[in-house]
Amino acid sequence: MKDYIKYFPKPFLDDLVQGRCVPIIGAGFSKNAEVPSGKRMPLWDELGKSLSHSLMDYEYSNAIDAISAYSHEFSRAKLVESLHENLLVEVARPGKAHKSFCNLHFELAVTTNLEFLLERGYESVGKYCHPIIDENQLAIDSKGPKVNLLKLHGDIHHPNRLVVEEDDYDSFLERYPLIATFLANLLISKTALFIGYSLDD
Repeated sequence: MKDYIKYFPKPFLDDLVQGRCVPIIGAGFSKNAEVPSGKRMPLWDELGKSLSHSLMDYEYSNAIDAISAYSHEFSRAKLVESLHENLLVEVARPGKAHKSFCNLHFELAVTTNLEFLLERGYESVGKYCHPIIDENQLAIDSKGPKVNLLKLHGDIHHPNRLVVEEDDYDSFLERYPLIATFLANLLISKTALFIGYSLDD
């Protein structure tokens, strides 16, 4: 890590040290997971392409369109089952990068990932992780040291809260105005550190 510190701008490092930084974790970070031989964690686009293979006469354009088409064709329940399988929920375990990240002192992290690698990562290093899925959880302040993990797109244990289809994205501000406001405040008051995203995202 010390070799890379010189590449970070000093204002960012100051914010990091002073607790004014919020990490936002994307699908690319999950590539660091430990998975069984022959398996691999998919990136967002790879997930969309994998689901599109089940659609007849479908020409792939992007992940959201493919995921929406899959749900429309087979149902939301089948989509959740396929996400569970593709994201290797039962067998994927946090890798070295997850554990190193979870050892950093962040009181809050944000993720768009639907699996549970960060929760398991925090558990593996002895930290209590409080996942925030619903708006009513924003007001709950559980006692003791913890890391709040805002799961912006929900997770696959909460199918109705998932943000994966086009309609989910289009209706997000209307359905979750408090989460949107909370995130907007974070992006105004803190420096965002994006991990696991591409420039296309």
